[in-house]
Order: sequence, then structure tokens, then C-alpha cells
Amino acid sequence: MMGVLALKTSQIYIVAISILILIFSPQLHAQDDIENIASGAEDTAAKVVCEAAGKENCDAHTEEEKKADKKKKKTISALRKLENKYKENEDSEKLFNIYQRLAALDDPKAVFQLAVAYRDGNGTPQNSEKAFANFQRATELEYNDAFVELGVLYENGDGIEKDINKANELYQIAADKDSALAMYYLGVNYVQGIGFEKDLDKAIKWYEKSAENEHAAAMTELGHAYQNGEGVEQSYIVANGWYLHAASHGDHDAQYALGLNYDNAEGVALDYERANQWYLLAANGGDINAMNNLAINISNAQGAKADYPEAIRWLEKSIDGGNSLAMVNLAQIYAEGDIVKKDRKKALALYQQAITAESSYAMVELGLAYRKGLLRYKGNGEILRLFRKAADAGNSRAMRLIGNIYEYGQGVDIDIPEARSWYRKAVNAGDEGAQYRLEILQE
Repeated sequence: MMGVLALKTSQIYIVAISILILIFSPQLHAQDDIENIASGAEDTAAKVVCEAAGKENCDAHTEEEKKADKKKKKTISALRKLENKYKENEDSEKLFNIYQRLAALDDPKAVFQLAVAYRDGNGTPQNSEKAFANFQRATELEYNDAFVELGVLYENGDGIEKDINKANELYQIAADKDSALAMYYLGVNYVQGIGFEKDLDKAIKWYEKSAENEHAAAMTELGHAYQNGEGVEQSYIVANGWYLHAASHGDHDAQYALGLNYDNAEGVALDYERANQWYLLAANGGDINAMNNLAINISNAQGAKADYPEAIRWLEKSIDGGNSLAMVNLAQIYAEGDIVKKDRKKALALYQQAITAESSYAMVELGLAYRKGLLRYKGNGEILRLFRKAADAGNSRAMRLIGNIYEYGQGVDIDIPEARSWYRKAVNAGDEGAQYRLEILQE
């Protein structure tokens, strides 16, 4: 019996070699000839495998499998055509039905698509457990993207108990199979110390591998690393190179970063016009910070003709995206009344909206608006309350302003020791202006 099995195994090897010789033979120029010969060789190999397993009627069995496989491929092809039609019509329910039918045929991509539909609630009610089960099944069918998405579920504890180590294991499997997204996630987790010891060197290596595979977000992260000198030698030139590469791939974070660097002359000459061009690209892609910065430049006639309605439109759009800085900027516009009619009610509402979003900057700016008399308030106690709230949130400027209040007796008795204490807190929190006041009071 062992001799028979060995013989059959060798026959399989010979058949396999024959297929390669036939396919690559220079005498065979017609594609149909190659396919016909390869098909016949595949049938022979299947028959040998069948006989080696001790099965009977191998000729009939091979033919049945061939017919079934042909029918399956034809069905999958037809369903994929329907998929394209439903995608054009944006019919998520019919798409979900297509994915179910394809998944029943063990189509790996369809099983993955079914999982995504359950995860996102597209064409079916959202179901984390079913999403997990189908991502798991897709990994068993060796669909590489599924390893990444399954890792995300483990990392977030979505539909399964949170397991960071398992997530990183799955990212590693996918990365070893050239998934640029998995490489990017490994880079992120090494930067943030998620499931690993924080290791910037390893993070940079994974970002570089991901970038080599044209992953735009990894390019942007490399830009940030070079801009800030994190894990690499600081270089604005290299940073801007990575930003430009990512921006050319449509990455809005990179477009915003380029706008910011042109706005602040970091690694490039100061150029408001170019800054606005990059901000506009990012803003049109939904970047709320780019919307805010574009609005400020337009309102200040930097790089563009002053256009106040357009500036306000961009600020409002940024606010719709939840940008508390834009809320403060628009509040200041309404409080000052220079480019629009003064509206204290709108201004206060915007400041409060930003404060509700826990913006310590808004707390400070509202306090200063009260101090300047732009808005009505109950008394100096209200200003001090806002500054204290901002200071409790770690705002060093607020700490310095509280020092000012006690140094000059603004609504309180002069208290130099208390002023020194607040200036010291501000210095420790990184406020340079407080250092000067502290030195004055210590003389």
C-alpha cells in the first residue's frame, strides 16, 4: 500500500512538472492551446489524487468536480456583475443579499464584505457578533484584509473581549502578507505603546514599510516624525517631502500639514497663497482644522482677497464638524463686530458651546472678552472662575493670568505670594511669559 501511495505521489509530481513545461514551452503560442493542455493536465492530476486516496470511479468523480467548479465560477461571476450594478445604484440591501449568496459559495472576498456590512450596518442591522464571526471565517479562507479588521475588533473589544496582544498578532500576520494597513497599525501601536513597549525605532520601520506600499497615512506619520524629531533626526525638508508624497495620494492630514508649514515658514518660504491652496484641498476633504485656518487667512486677506462671508462660511462649516477653535474665532468676530454686525448673544453662545466641549482656550478667551468689556458679565469673580477652570485643565496661560490678577489686585486684594505661586505653576506648565513676571516679583 505504501508503494502504491509513493508511486501516485511521484505521478502527481510528474504531472505538475508537465504542466509547467507545457505552459512555458516556446512552441505553444496560442493561449487556447495552453489552457486546454493545462486543463487536461489538471484533470489528470485530480484523478491521480483521487486514486491515491483509494476512491472509486475517479474518472466520473473528477468530471463531476470539474462541472461543479465550472458552475460555481459562473455563478460567482454573475453575482459579481449584479454587485457592480447595485453599487452604482447604491442599493445596500441588495448588495447585502449578493454578499450572502457569494459567501454561501465560500467566496473569501464576499465573506469579508458580509462582515463589513454587519459591522457598519449597511443593508442589514448592525451586528458586532456576526461581523466578528464572518471576519473570523474570512481569515480561515486566507483573505488578508480580514486579519486586519479582525485585529481592529480585538483592539477595540467590538463583538469580542478586548485583547490587544491578539490584535497585534493579527496585524503581524497581515503585515507579513504585505498589508500596508496592518504595517501602519503596528507603527501606531509601537508609537503609543499599545500592546508593546513604546518603541519609536520599530514604529518608524513599520511606517516606512507601509509607506513603501503606498499607504498615505503612514507617509503622513513619517512627516510628523521628521517634523518633530521623534525617532528620527528632525528635518522640516524631509517632513515636507513625506507630506507632499502623502498629499499627492489625497491624504487630507498631509494637505493640512503642508498648509500649516507654508503658513508658518517651516521648511519652506512663507507663502500664504500656497498655504491656502493646501488648506482648501484639505477643507474640501472634510478637515475641520484646515477650514478654520483657511477662514482666518481669508478674513485677514492673507494669500487671498478679504472675503468675510466666505470666511464665516468656512468657520461655520468647521463648527459643524465640532471644532472648538472655530467656535471661539467666530465668537470673537461677533463680539468685536468689526466685519459683521456685533451680536453679543451669538458670541456668548459660541463661547459656551466651546466650553461645553471642554476647550480651556475658550474659557480663557471668554474671560478676556469680559475683561475687555466686549460682553457683559456679573463681576471679576466670573473672570477668575473661568481662568481657574482653564488652569485646572492644564492651561498655562490661564495660570499666568491668575498670577496677574493677584499681582495687580484685579477684583481681589493684591497677594504677591499667591501671584508668585501661580506664576511658578505657569512656568512649570511651559509658559515663558510667566517666567519674566516671576523674576520681577523675586527681586
